[in-house]
Amino acid sequence: MEEKKIKGKCSLKTIGKAYFLIVFLIVFVHTIFFGSDKIFYKHKNVETTKENTVSVISVGQAESILISSNGHFCLIDAGEKDLGHDKIIDYLNSKGVKEIDLLVITHFHDDHFNQVLNVLDNFEVKKILIPNAIDKNRLDADIYDILKSRAENGEFKLCTAMKNNIFLIGNGMLKVLEHTYNNDGVNNTSVATLFIQDGFTFLNTGDGDSDYEKRLLECFSNKVTLFTAGHHGASNANTEEFLKVIQPDFVAISAGIDNEYGHPHTQAIENFEKYAGQYNVTAIDGTLVYSMDTKQLISN
Repeated sequence: MEEKKIKGKCSLKTIGKAYFLIVFLIVFVHTIFFGSDKIFYKHKNVETTKENTVSVISVGQAESILISSNGHFCLIDAGEKDLGHDKIIDYLNSKGVKEIDLLVITHFHDDHFNQVLNVLDNFEVKKILIPNAIDKNRLDADIYDILKSRAENGEFKLCTAMKNNIFLIGNGMLKVLEHTYNNDGVNNTSVATLFIQDGFTFLNTGDGDSDYEKRLLECFSNKVTLFTAGHHGASNANTEEFLKVIQPDFVAISAGIDNEYGHPHTQAIENFEKYAGQYNVTAIDGTLVYSMDTKQLISN
């Protein structure tokens, strides 16, 4: 009897250990996939983190910028100088883009939107943001009418920019900084946006000039990580007054080789050298890719 009791006790211990091991494994696996970020943060990142970058695409004397945040995408402008080469489409495909959460048309100049319909035909776009421009500041009424018609048919949501509009893109947030200004030409109707993610800030002002920058300083006075040079690096933008406030760590200048406008201008370059940490030009360096995670230029 004693011997049987001892064997029984041993059997119960074995069962208890096995039960404990099974429960531990269940808790361990559950924690890895669903539990504490603090304990398994690095492991979780390996499983789920996707690219967090801002790419200023080399599109000649035009502009197109892709924000990539944890598998979600925002495209700011879709302009190409060399039509027919599909530079934007090719680049988006290379980044694995299938769906675009938000497409921003900063203003209605051809070099900022001439590939918009091409983008719509190749990718699913959820929302398009346009300036709240009056008729005279929508230079291509046909494009506007097409966008309006396709939006009414339910293809996407068409939004007009208003100050403090917020759009969530992946792990980040895109904010409209100011109302549309219709009193001083098409360039100054540009939608100025600030993208923020984990301490990385990206400012884009389209083709806004010095007067536009003064208006922005009335509502924005923070340093930024990345700034796309105003109006492709023109001398009538990128003023000392503005740059002294935003003090960008990086400036990306989207300009074509030997372009007819002389962009980027010498005065703008001098201002960048004074107030920016580093500046690069797509005409020289090609597509510029900035990491939100490391806050560095990682490809050029």
